[in-house]
Amino acid sequence: GVTFLRSNTLSQLIHDDGLAGNALTLFKAVKLWTESEVNPDKNADENLPPGNRKAIAKRFVSQIHLRLIPPSFLVGEVMNSGLVEADEIVAALSKQAQG
Repeated sequence: GVTFLRSNTLSQLIHDDGLAGNALTLFKAVKLWTESEVNPDKNADENLPPGNRKAIAKRFVSQIHLRLIPPSFLVGEVMNSGLVEADEIVAALSKQAQG
């Protein structure tokens, strides 16, 4: 699954135009990857130290169109994930309200 992906492969998925509209699925994948103890990057050039996935995941999430995630999910799981700042969630909710 997604937990075994290297960070560069996950980055490619995040930037895939065909997946851009499925923000909720992308967010869930990044969150699951972040919470995993598996470290496929340990032999990669970047050689991630333990616990570094969260910092990388925050960069990935900043590329996801949060305005496409349902409001209840934004104020629930997204807010509680620690991957997105509150002002980013407010901005996404504002864009949703504007249509």
